[in-house]
Amino acid sequence: MTVWLNVPYDEKNTAKEIGCRWDPEFKQWWKPECIDMSSIPKHWHLREGQRWKTNNNKRGDVVVPKRVR
Repeated sequence: MTVWLNVPYDEKNTAKEIGCRWDPEFKQWWKPECIDMSSIPKHWHLREGQRWKTNNNKRGDVVVPKRVR
């Protein structure tokens, strides 16, 4: 499962150092499964159902899916 992140532009180098990846299609950072969530700053986490706008993206808005319990 892809874990999307809201990484501020001025913190992109930190995201790279941690091992996060940039998705050029969605224009959004994401966390590979091999990276522990505890290494990701809390203010980068997207909450369930949170949206972000994607510029010039044919798919439009992206929504973080709610967790299946």
